[in-house]
Amino acid sequence: LLQSVDDIARLPISGTPYQVGDVATIEDGVAEVSTYARLNGQDAVTLSVVKRAGANTINVATNVKAQLDALFVANPALTHVITTDDASEVRAQVDSSIEEMVLAAIAALLVVLLFFRNLPNTLVTMAGLPIILIAAFGAMLLFGLSLNILTLLALALSVGLVIDDAIVVRENIFRYMERGFAPMQAASRATAEVTLSVVAMTLTIIAVFVPVTFTTGTTGIIFKAFGITVACAMALSLVEAFTFAPMLSARLFSGKKADGTNPHPSPPARERAERPAPTASEAEAEAIDHDAPDWLGRQYARVLRWSLRRRWVPVVTALAILAISTVLASTLQFGFLPEGKSSTVTISYESPIGSNLATTDALARRAEAIIRADPQVTAVQTDVGGDGFQSGGDSGAFTVRLVNADANDAVRERLRDQLGFLPKLVFNRVQADGSSSEGIAGRAIQVQVRSSRPLAELAPIAANVEQALRAVPGTADLGSSLVTGQPELRVALDPVRIKALGLSAEDIQSAISALIGGDTATTLRQSGQDTNIVVRLAPDQRSDLAALQNLSLSTPSGAVLLGEIAQIERGSGPASISRANRLYEIIIGTNVAPGSDEAAMRAQVQAAIAAIARPADVTIGYGGQQRDQDEGRCCWPSVRWLSGSFSSPPRYLAWSTPSISRRRAQSCRVWCRARRSRLPTRRPV
Repeated sequence: LLQSVDDIARLPISGTPYQVGDVATIEDGVAEVSTYARLNGQDAVTLSVVKRAGANTINVATNVKAQLDALFVANPALTHVITTDDASEVRAQVDSSIEEMVLAAIAALLVVLLFFRNLPNTLVTMAGLPIILIAAFGAMLLFGLSLNILTLLALALSVGLVIDDAIVVRENIFRYMERGFAPMQAASRATAEVTLSVVAMTLTIIAVFVPVTFTTGTTGIIFKAFGITVACAMALSLVEAFTFAPMLSARLFSGKKADGTNPHPSPPARERAERPAPTASEAEAEAIDHDAPDWLGRQYARVLRWSLRRRWVPVVTALAILAISTVLASTLQFGFLPEGKSSTVTISYESPIGSNLATTDALARRAEAIIRADPQVTAVQTDVGGDGFQSGGDSGAFTVRLVNADANDAVRERLRDQLGFLPKLVFNRVQADGSSSEGIAGRAIQVQVRSSRPLAELAPIAANVEQALRAVPGTADLGSSLVTGQPELRVALDPVRIKALGLSAEDIQSAISALIGGDTATTLRQSGQDTNIVVRLAPDQRSDLAALQNLSLSTPSGAVLLGEIAQIERGSGPASISRANRLYEIIIGTNVAPGSDEAAMRAQVQAAIAAIARPADVTIGYGGQQRDQDEGRCCWPSVRWLSGSFSSPPRYLAWSTPSISRRRAQSCRVWCRARRSRLPTRRPV
């Protein structure tokens, strides 16, 4: 059995008089360093935990932290720092949404109290709000929605909408009781009087929010959760307004006897004589409709009379507001989603192709010292290196933990200037939910160049696109997914010779990869610990063409040298190859510089790309947020049509309501009488 390194060296090589130690150097060491990980300048181990699809972010993070706490309690010599925590961002946004919902409820209560000026009536009106919100959670569960930022925002918005129905019903009941009706009778008659009006008002709002759920893409995901939540809350508010609010009004309040006074003076005798005798229902309705106006009603009447005498003033004011709004809207910056804020900044860079790990790490240490010197930085996690093949990786990344999220923009701008020496420096964009998007596929503006042509023919077109984007003002972190110049060894096999020897291309590829990249031959067990035994060419032989050509390959006919069946030469090629729909794809991406208009940049990018000459079989498309925005935009015409079509019947229903029509007719008569009383008397001719 193998117990030590010497045992391995004494192993005989079958078919030869030699031992392993005669042809190989055997040492008990560690694997070659392929990556570096540091925390605040000290060597560290980086752990990244990713939740599976469908799992709850907060629950996963909570359980992971509990396991980490138990681990570090058992090992007090170890310390840890959490540099990135999506759950904290989600938790902060959810807490903020709940806080907004509570503040909205308080503000709604104060507004209702301001106009009712009666605390019991206000409390009765607001009593149904918790019932509606709790029932809305059940409706969300029925539609498969979770409690997230979008649904909480919808509930916060619904707070001001759902109490409208109860306000209309409760205000009408209150007026009936002021006229002397018993609470039970007032609740019944007043609710029946405004039933169609409340239904029409609620259905109109539902008709606006339901069609937006039919949009597709990312826009559809957002609007589906938002629209369904608002629609469910409004439907529940309708039920509450016709059941809970009248019940409380009928049971918790006592009636008020009519005092027999009429707050409105009777019209002149001549006018009463000319008016036909009203029916009993009309007389009752007129008595209710002629409540004495309060201070706000009197002020509104005064403004209305002033506006009717000077009709040009409201028209000119409306036109001026429209013109000013148009001018102000043209100055707004348009975008798909707002850029979020996070207490973490992610920075990446790439050293020149072919750089060894030591060169990349030297740049990282220099940048690390600058980042740690910033007063707003609490922790810096550094990751250097790629997959470690041959000379190591040529990329590096920093995860910077800040004091708070408010310092994110200032720190990014400060570090962008100080870290200008890093090649291909990129500050990853922060999403609206606080997460960070990485790589070319995470840039705000993405141009996708696709074709069946080889990458060598597609690269010049992609270079023209990148040059066109570089000329557009406001670009930042411009880069391409096509990275050329990666050093490589090209092995051209002789198909006739390898077929005669009984070899295949896969056999030769496996042998070369094992000798250059290393292959685990077996495992050495020492004191219960397993150590891999890796067979690999010496470092100086891996890059020596002569040594590679002298590699011996086993065949059914005997050993053969690699140089006898293949031609080996140095070359360079792309670091990675991307395909989409079986076409070669090159993505050119850029972020939007702070203060720049993303919509204007997109228009300029499209205009610049349209001027680039290209073959007919080369297509240029757009990805990222622009693709998501275009997917939702294509559905908006039909969504607007549906919203208009669904909301028209409720509006017609409200207009045709007998009580509403009677109120409007009565208002017109009152206005006409007031108007005639102020007209100058004409002298007879």
